[in-house]
Amino acid sequence: MQSDGEIGRPQAASSRSDSQWTRAGDADSSSPVDEVRIERLSSAADLARVDVAPGFAAITPSADLRTVLAGVLEAGGVVNAAMRRAILVGYTADLPFLPIPFEGGQIIRRWQGLPDARELGGLEVARPFRGAGIAQRLLTGLVSDARLDRIILIGEALEWHWDADTGRQSIWEYRDELLRLLESAGFRRWETDEAEIEYSPANFLFARIGPFASDSSRRAFEKALMTGGLPR
Repeated sequence: MQSDGEIGRPQAASSRSDSQWTRAGDADSSSPVDEVRIERLSSAADLARVDVAPGFAAITPSADLRTVLAGVLEAGGVVNAAMRRAILVGYTADLPFLPIPFEGGQIIRRWQGLPDARELGGLEVARPFRGAGIAQRLLTGLVSDARLDRIILIGEALEWHWDADTGRQSIWEYRDELLRLLESAGFRRWETDEAEIEYSPANFLFARIGPFASDSSRRAFEKALMTGGLPR
């Protein structure tokens, strides 16, 4: 069974206002999946021509997604988008590691100082379009990008983002399915004592080391996995 799962970091949420898309999205979901194409969004102009389908909720609600993706692009990120006509029905994004705003300050993340590292900042497919292999196609498109061949791409799988409350799976079944999906795209799970990963036993850290990543970048990443290896 294909996982069209959700991974990523919490984003600011607001009330959903995607009712204008609900009927169209439900109708479109029965159309052949080969009408969905994968394309790369790398500028505000690219994003401006995109409409957002209903059914995004695990990471960022549909109503807020355009604003969040604009922030990703502004920060130097790239969005891989699953598009049906002009409607975004799934996405994944990679971007530089950034501090996390928290209570008027910032949380500095241990991965920020790593050379040649980027964050896999999200992966989600809108609910009406799940189960058709779109997440697999998004990840395949992501890792086929030559600009990431020298990059260590790191992600945090956090169970509070997993849309496993639909009755089809338990958290642990969902976790196993998500891990298989990531492994199929060249990612692997890594042990770490990073606090957010340790917050839940279901959470896990995953990374893909690009085929041309330097030995020094790899060593820096492996050293940073445990607190004792962080620079003082």
